[in-house]
Amino acid sequence: NMRPGGGSPVPAETLQRIAREYETRKTERGFWDFDDLIIRAVELLDRSPSVLKIAQAMFEYIVVDELQDTSSHQLELLTRISNNGEIPLFGVADADQMIYAWRDARPENIAEFERRFDAQEFALVGNYRCPTNVVQAANTIIAPTRPAGSPAGESRVSDRQGQVILHLTSPGTDHAQAVTRVVAQELHDGVPAKKIAILSAISFKFSDLKTALDSSDPRIPYVHVGDKSLAGTPLAKVIRSEEHT
Repeated sequence: NMRPGGGSPVPAETLQRIAREYETRKTERGFWDFDDLIIRAVELLDRSPSVLKIAQAMFEYIVVDELQDTSSHQLELLTRISNNGEIPLFGVADADQMIYAWRDARPENIAEFERRFDAQEFALVGNYRCPTNVVQAANTIIAPTRPAGSPAGESRVSDRQGQVILHLTSPGTDHAQAVTRVVAQELHDGVPAKKIAILSAISFKFSDLKTALDSSDPRIPYVHVGDKSLAGTPLAKVIRSEEHT
C-alpha cells in the first residue's frame, strides 16, 4: 500500500526486499492479487480513453457501500468510473466499523470522498437493532477512537428487551452440545421456546447444532430461519403457490 512503513518492528530494508520479491514472484507466475485488480484497472482507464468512455457510460448512478473500508486505490478507480463525480454518487460509511486498516482503509478516505466529489453528509445515528443499554455500551467503547464532533449512535428500539448469556467452555468442548444444554436449562426454567434465539457468525455451525437439538431428550423443537432446504419441502411449495394465487 501507499502508506509509509514506519513503526514496524521489521527493518524498512527487509520490507522493501519482501515487496520486490513478492512482485517478482507474481510476475513470474502470472498472478494478480486484489490490489493489482484495482491498480491495473486504473492504469487501463488512464491509457485507453475509449475503455474509459465505455466504463463511464455503463452506470447512471453509483452506490459505494462500506465506504469506510475502501483504500486510496479504490477511490482512484471510483474517480475514473464516475467521471470525477459527474455521475451521481451515493456513499454509505461508518467510521466506527472500519476494519480494513491493514489494507489502507483510513478515516481520511471518507474525508477525501467528501472533498473530491463535493459530497453532502447526512448523519444516520438511529440504531434499530439494539436496545439502549447495548448502544450505550458500544458508544463508551468506541468513544476514544471517534473523531471530535462525530455524532454518537442512539437506540430507536423501545419494545425489545433481552438477556445475553455468557457461557465459558474449556478447550475441546463440543459447542453444539454446550449450547443445547443452555437452551434446555432455559426451557426448564420456564422461558418460552419462541423467546430464545441462537445466533452464529458462521453458518455451517448450525449443522452440528441442529444435530444436537434433534438428539436432545426431550427433543428441543426449533426453526432454522433462512434454511434453504425448507424451500424445497411440499409444505413450503404449497404456501408459496398460495401466495401467487
